Amino acid sequence: YLNIPSIASEIRAIRCRTTEGDISGIWNAILNWVFDPVNGYITRPQAMHRAPRGRKGFSDFHTFQYIGTNRQYFLITEWKKPTPGDAIWEEGRRQLGRYLSMQHGTRPANARPRVYGILAVGQYVRFFIYSDNRKM
Repeated sequence: YLNIPSIASEIRAIRCRTTEGDISGIWNAILNWVFDPVNGYITRPQAMHRAPRGRKGFSDFHTFQYIGTNRQYFLITEWKKPTPGDAIWEEGRRQLGRYLSMQHGTRPANARPRVYGILAVGQYVRFFIYSDNRKM
């Protein structure tokens, strides 16, 4: 995605005062470029996830693919504004883990496709594979 001039320019322009909407726009462009709706993918912003006891949360993006008429959810993306130190990475990892668990933790592992998470802080990104045993 860094080879796409518009995305690369937006990423280079990220600063501490960059708005939430600006960052969402960058991730929306990246996710829709990688997971093209023409190929059956949909990326939902501010997707709601529910825990078994009624707790809920909203991830920044949730991506799924239509396989026939069925949706296969496989990716949750969460981003945070940069802050001094590494605490924001741990906070983001916990939040992403909660959303992945809410969405996928109640189904048997063999009854779901591989599930991924993306955590971005400012211009940096980490990728995860969800595992019920490790909780990422």
